[in-house]
Amino acid sequence: MNQLEVDASRPADDFDLFDEGFDRDTARESLEKQKAACILSYSQAEYFQSKVTPAVKVFRYVERQFSAASLFATAQQQLFLVILLFLAAAVTTQ
Repeated sequence: MNQLEVDASRPADDFDLFDEGFDRDTARESLEKQKAACILSYSQAEYFQSKVTPAVKVFRYVERQFSAASLFATAQQQLFLVILLFLAAAVTTQ
């Protein structure tokens, strides 16, 4: 709390029009709400992690492989088009 008060007491700049000073009660309340939100988020993460079944793990693996293939194809699209163009030109000129 003391560090927060020191940080808040430093003037930010000349445009600090709405500075009301440091309120310890409001800061404490904010920190308590952040802690409660963190605890809730952690408990939800544990709950969802417990719901991961082997079927979900297989689906996740397959989906990641398709995604990687799609990203590779998108990244190499220009190269594939150039190769296709040269292949079409070679077949046409024979």
